[in-house]
Amino acid sequence: MADIVRATYYITDATEADAVFAVCGEHLGDIRPAATLLVVAGLYKPEMKVEIEVTANAAPPDPRNASHSTGDPP
Repeated sequence: MADIVRATYYITDATEADAVFAVCGEHLGDIRPAATLLVVAGLYKPEMKVEIEVTANAAPPDPRNASHSTGDPP
């Protein structure tokens, strides 16, 4: 969870925005990713009310584990 850098929230009812932010704040509050909330006409299934898309920043590869095709020492 700490690797999350961005979140996009899609909701179908603008009146639910505060509730969505409250719940997400409970779970992502310490992380504080950049966020966008969009109100959409609908989602794939009518019963869906919220969709959350997150982007995480993976740790860079450890250079000690990199393979070298040239055969040169690291």
